[in-house]
Amino acid sequence: MSEFVNEWFGWFEEGMASIDESQKSLFFSKCAYNCVKKGVLNLYKEFYLECGEDFDVFYSNLSSKGYGFGEVIAQNKTYELAFSECTCKLSKQGYVKTDQICECSRQSIIHIMKSLRENINVEVEKVSTILGGSDECRFSIKILD
Repeated sequence: MSEFVNEWFGWFEEGMASIDESQKSLFFSKCAYNCVKKGVLNLYKEFYLECGEDFDVFYSNLSSKGYGFGEVIAQNKTYELAFSECTCKLSKQGYVKTDQICECSRQSIIHIMKSLRENINVEVEKVSTILGGSDECRFSIKILD
């Protein structure tokens, strides 16, 4: 990685640290949309259909597909999604070192959930991240409908 690119991402991280959560959400929503569209969205859609469009079945069996580890916390209402490694290409390539970039992952989960079930009202919370010092990335997903 060139010195300039390394510096640029450092400035990017500083900029992200200076904006509030709503601004970060807005900024990363476009990134997330494009990232999942080019990546895992179709895999998750196919698996959701295989699960009879049932989120309890989907999250209970997600690890069998290697798309993360799902857990049903409250039937038809609350789930957790975890990853044992950071899947962000910017992190894997050494461009970012802060978990502020994980807002993109949170937005990705929101986008995936809304793609799986139209008109869903969902809240996703970042619980832990590898970039934040944890052994895993974990997100809490609550269906508010």
